[in-house]
Amino acid sequence: MYKKLLLKISGDLLSSESSSFDPKKIENLAKTLVSFQQKYDVCLAIVVGAGNIWRFRDNKHLSLNRNTSDMLGMLATNYNAVLLKEAILKYTQSVACFSAFGNDRLIDFYSPHNARKSFNDKKITVLAGGTGSPFVTTDSASVLRALELDCDVVLKATKVNGIYTSDPMKDKNAIKFQNLTFNEAISRGLNIMDLGAFGLAKENDLPILVFDFTNLKNLEDVYNNPNLGTLVTSNN
Repeated sequence: MYKKLLLKISGDLLSSESSSFDPKKIENLAKTLVSFQQKYDVCLAIVVGAGNIWRFRDNKHLSLNRNTSDMLGMLATNYNAVLLKEAILKYTQSVACFSAFGNDRLIDFYSPHNARKSFNDKKITVLAGGTGSPFVTTDSASVLRALELDCDVVLKATKVNGIYTSDPMKDKNAIKFQNLTFNEAISRGLNIMDLGAFGLAKENDLPILVFDFTNLKNLEDVYNNPNLGTLVTSNN
């Protein structure tokens, strides 16, 4: 069973239809993460996205170059990371928060050494700022951080219970994959994660488990039964 985990979540998990930030959802997420970490005594890192605040693809109509847009996105992840950290503090003091891009008065600057120490001390380690560089997605940042922290697996939280032949929300005939190799995922053009993330994970033999996190109890369920999601590995 995996003991060192990195969970990649979207900022959408912190929002509602009417607001970028939903206090109840943030609190429930924090409670779930603390309960899971303590129950299974795992090392847990969280990489947060910023889909509830800013996405490059959602703002292409604005007069911004890609560098500026991506930097705004990295800053936006800091909001989510700090809000999640503060919510976690209601349940445990064993939490740390780092960003590769941002104001160090608000959030500690990320370094592999400091983050690894917190992670190995079993503090829930919230990571923001992507990689600190534009043109790199939070998916790739998740794989990179997982490698730097020597994680056993990346848990990719989505709105569907795994990877399908096509979008199951649009195609009722879509077929779910139980297991996939990175080569198969890349050759089929399955865009549940970007090619850079898949390539880096493949090169370093780091499994990626894709699962449905619209229901928070699914984190524990998929941890105990990976077949509830789709596991992507170097070899079947």
